[in-house]
Formats: sequence, structure tokens, C-alpha cells
Amino acid sequence: MTLNQLTYFCMLAKTQSYTQAAQALFIAQPSLSYAISTLEKELGCLLVAREGRRISLTPAGETFYRYAKAALEAIAQGVQAVQCGGVIRLGAIATAMAERIPKLVVDFRAEHPQTTINVSVAASKDILSQIESGQLDAGLCSFMPGFDTLHFEPVYTESWVLVTPPDHPLAQLRRPVALDEIARYPLLTYKSISPVHHLLMEVFAAAGLAPVIAYELDDETAIGGMVASGAGISLCLDVSLLTPFALSRVPIADSLPKRVVYFVLRENTPKNAAVMGLLEKMPK
Repeated sequence: MTLNQLTYFCMLAKTQSYTQAAQALFIAQPSLSYAISTLEKELGCLLVAREGRRISLTPAGETFYRYAKAALEAIAQGVQAVQCGGVIRLGAIATAMAERIPKLVVDFRAEHPQTTINVSVAASKDILSQIESGQLDAGLCSFMPGFDTLHFEPVYTESWVLVTPPDHPLAQLRRPVALDEIARYPLLTYKSISPVHHLLMEVFAAAGLAPVIAYELDDETAIGGMVASGAGISLCLDVSLLTPFALSRVPIADSLPKRVVYFVLRENTPKNAAVMGLLEKMPK
């Protein structure tokens, strides 16, 4: 039994016509007929019943079609898994896109120029949902509960910093500031759907503090712009997205848990060799 025989049989089962199947396969009809009859002899049963110009599958043919189709799909997945080529669909949070993704993909494509990398910037929840549904192959984002079909591989961490307008009283202290000092002022923070928002609120709650939230924003670019305009202060991730803005970066006296960024894949599915190669390139 050959791969061609399985391919020919599945096309015949799909089209229900020797003529259409032969045309779709770009082979002569006698070659198709010979391949099917040889397959039937090997299996010891009839797979196809002729009905004039059309054909139908016998009960044995229906059963064999299910397995043959699954086998061809599995082979196609296996080929994809071992080839470093094609397209990698990668999701990334904004900080990863600003700091990690550019060098990562440039270095990877220098070794695998035949691979196209399609990068989408989104929030962690959206990235995880799209990996789960198969719209993305992998992503760089935060962990979130409820995505049990995904594998989370920790790759790097991000620290916290207090950002204020340059003339803010906390910036004038010229020393690390404590959480209770920060909580005296209205805060700009991340949107409540963000894992980072929940992490930050847990930090304040553990310290017995309940800061007033003035604004909830998408990312550090929005936070930096608002703080620079005098809208308030923010305890946020210390990343390069803040660099363009006229801000004071004030160190934190308290020890805060770092934000962990994960490389995320679907669990228990064939791993694309190109995607795994990208993970290996990821700087820790």
C-alpha cells in the first residue's frame, strides 16, 4: 500500500467520480482505476461500487475512507512539524513587541529565510484565545487561568517602576518610595481585564492598601503619555515603551513580584519545527 494509493482513493471518495478524481489528481483515468483495483486486491475487499458514470463507496469503503483520510491528515501534520518553513503566526503583548520580538525574529529569519513570521500585537487574553482556537501558532504573553489546553513556558521577567511627572512630590524625594506613599495619590494603571492589573492589585491588598484608580489604560505607551500630561502617577512595568515621554522613574522600596512573560503553545498537538526553533532562540 502506498501514499499515492491512499491519496487517490480519498480523492475518488470525495468526488464520487473517476473522471473528476483523475482531473483533480492530474493523472490519467486508467492509472487511477489501476491504483484503486490494486488497493482492493491488497485489502481483499471491494471499496468502490460503480453506478453508471458515478461511483459509491461500499460499507468497507466507507470504513476505510475514514481511516485513510485521518492517515493523510496525520502525515500532513507530521510534514509541517519537521519543516522549518511556511508561516509562523505569533501573538505578542506590546512590551514583547517593543523589546524582544524584533531581534528574535530577525535572528531567526537569518537562519530560516524561507519562513514568514506574522506578528499580531494584542492583550494576553486575546492571544491565549487565538492560540487555543488555532488562529495563532504561539504567543508571548502573561499566564491566565482557564486555558488548560495550552502550555506555558516561562522565558523572561519584567520589573516595576513608579513613573511621575518630573515635578511630582514623590519624584522630588530622590529616594525609593514605599507602597503606602504611592497609595496616597490617584493612580493610572492597566485595564482590569489585564493579568498585570490583578497582580498589582494583589500587591496593594497584601500591604493592606486600597489605592484610588483614576484611569485604566491599555499599555505603557498610554500610561506614559497620560502621566507626562499630568494626569497622575503610575506603578507600571519598567519597559522601553516609557522612554519617549518626559517622566521621572522612581524606584520602589518594597520588593514586588516580577511579571513573568511566557512562550505559549497548544498542549498535546504536533509541534511545528519552526515554532520550536523560535522558542530556542528566545533570550532568557
